[in-house]
Amino acid sequence: LFRSLSITLGATSLQLQRLELISLAASTSRALARGENGEFVETLKNQFGSGFDVTSEVSEDLICAKASKTATLGSLPGFNFDLVETECSRKSGL
Repeated sequence: LFRSLSITLGATSLQLQRLELISLAASTSRALARGENGEFVETLKNQFGSGFDVTSEVSEDLICAKASKTATLGSLPGFNFDLVETECSRKSGL
């Protein structure tokens, strides 16, 4: 019973962290598309807490931000997951 509960709560926690990654990646791509500087993006990243990594990639009309974090499944040791989300915005900032 305890293991089932731990897995369920851990999976819920992973989904919440995934939502944070989506928000961070989307906010970062929009900020970069508006022309915000790296300091602003770093401040934005710090608002989400520690453990997040953000990289960006520029293509023809898009600026994409990839946010990632290594997460664990609750209190179960050895269950580490690399969560990654990518969001893109048009370069014009729209």
